[in-house]
Amino acid sequence: MIMTRMRYAAGLAAALFALLAAAGFAGASESRAFRIEVKSSGGSRGLEEAVRRDGERALAKAAKFIGHEPTGPFVVYIAADDAEFEEYTGGMAPSWAIAVYVHDRRAVVMRAESFAGDAGYFSSVLEHELFHAALGHKFRARPGALPRWLNEGLAVHLSDAWESPESWHKRRADLYNAARKGAALDFNDLHYGFPSGKFIAELAYAQSHDFVSWLIKRKGEAGIRHLLDGLADGDSVDVALKRVYGDGLEGLSADWLAQAAKPAPIVWAMQFFAAFDTYIWTGMALLVIVAGMKVFLGFRRKRKFKLVYPGGGSGYDPEDDWDELDEEWDIDDYGHRPWRPGRRDN
Repeated sequence: MIMTRMRYAAGLAAALFALLAAAGFAGASESRAFRIEVKSSGGSRGLEEAVRRDGERALAKAAKFIGHEPTGPFVVYIAADDAEFEEYTGGMAPSWAIAVYVHDRRAVVMRAESFAGDAGYFSSVLEHELFHAALGHKFRARPGALPRWLNEGLAVHLSDAWESPESWHKRRADLYNAARKGAALDFNDLHYGFPSGKFIAELAYAQSHDFVSWLIKRKGEAGIRHLLDGLADGDSVDVALKRVYGDGLEGLSADWLAQAAKPAPIVWAMQFFAAFDTYIWTGMALLVIVAGMKVFLGFRRKRKFKLVYPGGGSGYDPEDDWDELDEEWDIDDYGHRPWRPGRRDN
């Protein structure tokens, strides 16, 4: 019996050791070569931990998308005000930006207002900027080889977030108007940077996102990974695009532009609303007024009925009307009333 118990205890210990070893191996397999550090002047420990957790998840997602895992620490600064934002970014970010990635410092700088009341939007913006971090690490040996339009277009595509919180439908309408009027931006001019003006920059973001999404529809995410690998290995933009899509930047952008100039239903709706918004709001206001008057008059009629017939009309007897009808019926010159159906004194 003692030997049996000893064997049972030894078997149990071996099983526990195997479980612990498996758990340790699983934890090691999930460990990452990168880490996120969060710095905030007014944030709580809970907030910093949430940002760190979301940041590591976003970097892992970006690494899987581009087929490259970054290494080392990345810092996320949460700026409490404009002064801190300008200090952390070195004054290089536009005033309208919500967040930026500073490549030289391997740092994401975000305004505190980006997560005020909307955790989902904050996570999307963080994911957008950390995608820049992952791409920046992949192209750390050749930073100028990655076009800005490709960098921003992919970041928006992956995170569904913009660096200024504007409606995508409005940007889509602006992009359609620019494409239709021949005012679309040249992608060669967007290789090293975007315009500083807010409206032109928003057009550059919308154009880059739409073009990159168009490329992904043609060859999928695998095609984008091949494109990034070619650029990182030293191919020019035209050569890398031709290897994957069979044409250079000029030909592909012309094909995309022809497609972008075709009106979509959502663009028609947005343009109609933008052109006739005053009339639409006026019509809606009139409908509300008419509906309110109908409700008010209906309420008055019900109230008047209750005043004339207290108790909801329960005291009203239709037979009482016959006496009045008999008295008011036409009487001839001789004082006789002609017979009529329903007359009760015949």
